Amino acid sequence: MIIRSKCPLRLGFAGGGTDLPVYSDVHGGCVLNATISLFVHCTLIPNKTGEIGFFAQDMGISEVLGSQAELPLSGDLSLFKGIYNRIIRDFNVGPLSFNLYTYSDVASGSGLGRSSALVVAILSCFREWL
Repeated sequence: MIIRSKCPLRLGFAGGGTDLPVYSDVHGGCVLNATISLFVHCTLIPNKTGEIGFFAQDMGISEVLGSQAELPLSGDLSLFKGIYNRIIRDFNVGPLSFNLYTYSDVASGSGLGRSSALVVAILSCFREWL
């Protein structure tokens, strides 16, 4: 089984920061964003190797770990590990074994919501799988 997802990146036109409670609790908030035709792509391939492989192909970073109930949040791919840990903790689905590949159409730090889109794409793959 191969599970794929993609999430669009976005442009923020106005209101950045007005959605933070320190401002919006006092003044209200309003944000205007639009998605664009650039994406973060994710592919999840379950396996029976007893390992978890994370592969950020656009960044040339990968890490393979033993399947366990909680992954240490160290190294370059801590966002990937944090998502995995939260899924295991919140949905009580025991240790999983899979390879997860991601690719973004834009570089990190582009200001287009890349990390948020990455989280959505990864969660979409897990949702479909589990």
